[in-house]
Amino acid sequence: QKHFAFLELNSVPITTSVIIQLDGIPFRGNPLKVKRPSDYRPEILPFDMPSPPTLNVANFRALQPAGASNPAQALLGGGGGGGGGGGGGGVPDSPYKIFIGGLPYHILDDQVRELLSAFGPLRGFDLKKDPATGMSKGYGFCEYEDHAVGDSAIEGLHGMEVGGKTLTVKYALASQQLQQQQSMQQVLLATTPPTKILVLANMVTPDELRDDQEYAEIVEDVNEEVAKHGQVLSLVIPRPQASGPPSPAVGKIFVEYAESAFTQKAAQALQGRRFAGRTVQASFYDEERFRKQDLA
Repeated sequence: QKHFAFLELNSVPITTSVIIQLDGIPFRGNPLKVKRPSDYRPEILPFDMPSPPTLNVANFRALQPAGASNPAQALLGGGGGGGGGGGGGGVPDSPYKIFIGGLPYHILDDQVRELLSAFGPLRGFDLKKDPATGMSKGYGFCEYEDHAVGDSAIEGLHGMEVGGKTLTVKYALASQQLQQQQSMQQVLLATTPPTKILVLANMVTPDELRDDQEYAEIVEDVNEEVAKHGQVLSLVIPRPQASGPPSPAVGKIFVEYAESAFTQKAAQALQGRRFAGRTVQASFYDEERFRKQDLA
């Protein structure tokens, strides 16, 4: 047996659909390779060819390994349910928006979501599709609930072989754009009159603040870092409450310096720094509101 075969279908659009949707799909432990013959001549086809139809690949039981209950298990080599988390809506632009390219065209939303959710819960997920055919365009975007997970997901998924294709996974916002944003924020900090109160956002997450031991370690680490830039009078890191609505202050760090010059120095040094996989955002806070413990 030479492990190949020739197949003739009754129309060009159906043939195109079969190639697009079945090329790379797993079959008995190996990806199928489906392509046109070497003597294929697309230039002789009419220009008004109809769009290729969409195949229901989920019904191709022969393409699923024994015991697989859904197409995601066939593609990803086993696993549980859909992975949870994340909707199908658009993912807003942010430094944590991740691009996933090189996806097989036959792949389903739940399959990609399951693959991504192996690294953590998703805040948003969007697999781009052709509006005319409903087929995947081979790329999508996501954002994780815990931004620290992004680096691990990119490292683990980039270059992975899925359905005979190689994934390209990276942050969607180009590094040049990030540098421009950071430069603009640095200019804003340099031109805004500083107060004695510095706010650091995106440095900690609510989950990290719940555990007493972890909270104590965070306070120690942050205190050591902010003290490098001047005398610190107080440090406030709000924690999530056991009940009631979440406070907008949770996840922010408030640092009171002895002089506003120290605050400005710290802001310039810490803005844009990476901390546990997250990009720190620095800003100044009203002194009177801080004294009244009006934190937001």
